[in-house]
Amino acid sequence: MTQRKYFMPSSFTSPVRTFLLAFACLALLFQTEGAQAQFGNRPAQQLKLEAAVAPATDNIPAQLVITATIKQDWHVYSVTQPKGSPGPTRTTIKLNDTEGIKLAGPFAATAIPEIKPADAIFTVDSEFHYNTITWVAPLEVPDGVDLANATLTGSVRGQVCQAEQCVPFVNPFEAELDPELKAPATVAHASAGDSGGREGVLPLWTALGLAFLGGIVLNVMPCVLPVIGLKILAFIEQGGESRSKVFFLNFWYSAGVIAVWLALALLATFFGLTLGSIFDRPEFSIVMASVIFVMGLSFLGIWEIPIPGFIGTQDVTKLGEREGYEGAFAKGTITTILATPCLGPFMGGLFVGMLGRPAIEVYAIFFAIGLGMASPYLIIGAIPKATRFLPKPGAWMNTFKEVMGFFLIGTTVYLLTLLKLHLVVPTMVLLIGLGVMCWWIGRVPPTADPSRRWRALGESVAVASMMGLLAFYVIAPEMASRVEFGKWQYFDYEIERMVADGELELKGELPVFQRPWQPYTHRKFKWLVKNNKPILIDFTADWCPTCKTNEKFVLKTAATNRLLREHGVYSLVADLSHVDEAADADAKLEELDVDGIPLVVIYRPGDPTNPVLLPGTLTTAQLHGEIKKALGITKMALGTSDAQSQ
Repeated sequence: MTQRKYFMPSSFTSPVRTFLLAFACLALLFQTEGAQAQFGNRPAQQLKLEAAVAPATDNIPAQLVITATIKQDWHVYSVTQPKGSPGPTRTTIKLNDTEGIKLAGPFAATAIPEIKPADAIFTVDSEFHYNTITWVAPLEVPDGVDLANATLTGSVRGQVCQAEQCVPFVNPFEAELDPELKAPATVAHASAGDSGGREGVLPLWTALGLAFLGGIVLNVMPCVLPVIGLKILAFIEQGGESRSKVFFLNFWYSAGVIAVWLALALLATFFGLTLGSIFDRPEFSIVMASVIFVMGLSFLGIWEIPIPGFIGTQDVTKLGEREGYEGAFAKGTITTILATPCLGPFMGGLFVGMLGRPAIEVYAIFFAIGLGMASPYLIIGAIPKATRFLPKPGAWMNTFKEVMGFFLIGTTVYLLTLLKLHLVVPTMVLLIGLGVMCWWIGRVPPTADPSRRWRALGESVAVASMMGLLAFYVIAPEMASRVEFGKWQYFDYEIERMVADGELELKGELPVFQRPWQPYTHRKFKWLVKNNKPILIDFTADWCPTCKTNEKFVLKTAATNRLLREHGVYSLVADLSHVDEAADADAKLEELDVDGIPLVVIYRPGDPTNPVLLPGTLTTAQLHGEIKKALGITKMALGTSDAQSQ
């Protein structure tokens, strides 16, 4: 049989260069919007910090005073929040090194936190603060350091939450000496969950043990199991290899695993990142879904991943012949990257307080995770006879590989559930584009001329890129608009229901706000007519492409919105997309004696009986002309506004 060749630049065929490529991809992935924005560690808009240093007195050292102003209906957890899993994330405060100035003691709050007993969600009591809370801690100032010339910096880390959502944050602060400031009195409050040691940080040996065990367990998590299963196939083939080759193959595979964890440790110590809240970044979930999806297609035989020694070919019985050290290293890095989707639900608690540790401890913990994940392969490498207990090679290996491909596709579905609703459809479009790319590459025979393979690669990447741009620059904004419209639709329904049921008492009539393109209801229409407001109603549906064309290029444009705003026209959307939400819109359409859409209806102020009906495809000039005509606006009256609206 002709051995399949890999069309990949020769510069990628060494373990070191493979690692550098993988690390560069990780750095680019996690560095959007600046270092503070990574892994969910960005400032929370629901929280504002003010910090200052109170001068020392005769009996009291200088103190760092940090005040957090929390948005209404939101709360943060206390600095003494009991530790437990599952449980809320404790607020921790880190002071950066400034001329040797350190904290001389723990932070204390000026108010006792509110306490919610443990329940079915959290196994420990929840301690939290609303509105405003101040934390105070004494400072240790080295001799010869003048606080008046020092600016202390640091960050407050935790979660800001409301009833149904939490936002992880890292809010930075700067503090200078305020000679007039007197440190406020704090309250004595210690949680039963406190057990001494560094606040919010597990003892090092405990963390190392958990990290090692966590790394072992990661091998059987859904994100990794398919690749591990294929690695087992390689072990089977290695049974006939020399002992030294078996050892070095597993060594380089393990080196690839550990290298990625050390790279993540570098990101953690250099950029101040943590992995506890990795999945609040939609970019991460989308990239991981894409990587796992194309891996799954490779396992299903749609295409061949162009990495030397990677298991993606239909002929898995020849794995041992093609397994090289660089291929083993590459597979180790890929396996580890695929493990990251399982970190959020499985190992998030391990990383709480990670940045409160010295850099050497951070590296040790990440190394322990990598060592735990690589330990089965190191053992097999050292004891190659262990492969004799594995099944013998056979046709079942192809079936096993394909089943693992379906596991990867299932993991992609899981990642889609982590995205906001308006990003799910665009991500699906991107995945289809990637599927086309893989199919396009895979249909080129392995014996084809290299130039043809490179051309196919370029063409397929171009197609996938165009679909990605379509997905996130065209479809995503449209889906976001629909989701937002749905929220307002639900809000309007609930308000009207509460008024009708007597749950909400009004001193006057419920008004209609001047919000563009809000959901149509009978109540809104009656109020607008009664109050002599000009009205424009857009009858539309998600399944009506002409309607969407009108909205994109005529109705929901800057020029039209400006014209409506300048002349006080209330714009309503009668959405017929879903029969269970379209009762008012259907009734209005029947009243107008119109059977189809698209349809735009313009009502003059206070005149509900003589509307202007504009069916079918519209132009901007046609719409603007009818609006001006209905309002009795002349070009002379419009002046420059008329010219601008065109």
